Amino acid sequence: MSFKISTIFEYDSFIALDIGAFKIKALVCKVENGELKIISQASTRQSRKDMLQGEVSDLRSVSDAVAKTIYKATESLENCPNDVIV
Repeated sequence: MSFKISTIFEYDSFIALDIGAFKIKALVCKVENGELKIISQASTRQSRKDMLQGEVSDLRSVSDAVAKTIYKATESLENCPNDVIV
């Protein structure tokens, strides 16, 4: 799926999620007056056996790590964004 940077301006706030081979990173972002602001961020290190040669080898463990990372990034916020950009 292609993604245009102008697409982010359709959201008031969203979570940007990066699922890497060693870490999962989450940014909670807000668009105000045409500017992108980072409200909160978090990262979680994955188990080495969760990814194998750049591919997911343990989907449940990666899914749990994603949920944990999003929780850490949003736990201090009043409202959690509903939209996620991966």
